[in-house]
Amino acid sequence: MNINDRIELVIRELGFNKNSFSKQIGLTSNTVLQNILGGRKNKPSYDVLSKILLTFDSIDANWLITGEGDMYKTTFNSTVNIEKANVNNALGHMSGGKFKGGDMNVTKPNNKLDEYEKLYYETFDELTKTKGELLKAKDRIIILQDKLLNNS
Repeated sequence: MNINDRIELVIRELGFNKNSFSKQIGLTSNTVLQNILGGRKNKPSYDVLSKILLTFDSIDANWLITGEGDMYKTTFNSTVNIEKANVNNALGHMSGGKFKGGDMNVTKPNNKLDEYEKLYYETFDELTKTKGELLKAKDRIIILQDKLLNNS
């Protein structure tokens, strides 16, 4: 599946046609989208890709561009990495600075800290998964609102 096919899949998955999708992402006409999805099969510009990703923030940019991974975001790796770094720093202070270079290889003062750390990451993973589901729901609500407004 190439990038043109993935854009077409996004349009179908979100319940749009080419014209309504063009309007939703802020294109002034659907000619650009027709050239991408129609007979010409032009590659989308940066502008088109950024409009799609900014309008539908639950769509995974890596999947849209490369085809790798899932269509919808399920985790937010940059946030997770930042949070893990913050936890590492905090745990480093608590354990007397026995962390090795900020990675997860740690000499901890007791098993209770292991339990708290595990619980933290499990909870954080659950929250990021829920956030991804909420972003999908938000995109669907936006679509429904747009359809209601256009039918009024």
